[in-house]
Amino acid sequence: MAANGCFKALIVGGLIGAALGILYAPKSGKETREEIRNFVDELSAKAKKRRD
Repeated sequence: MAANGCFKALIVGGLIGAALGILYAPKSGKETREEIRNFVDELSAKAKKRRD
């Protein structure tokens, strides 16, 4: 079971890293917000698909 926890930690760490990368990218605020919105929408769709 330790491998399962390690995998979850790896996924969460990757998501946090991706979010920080988006936030610190040299883009306008509008572009950054749109990217974050798209990322959240995709993540939400994947979670719904996995739940069903």
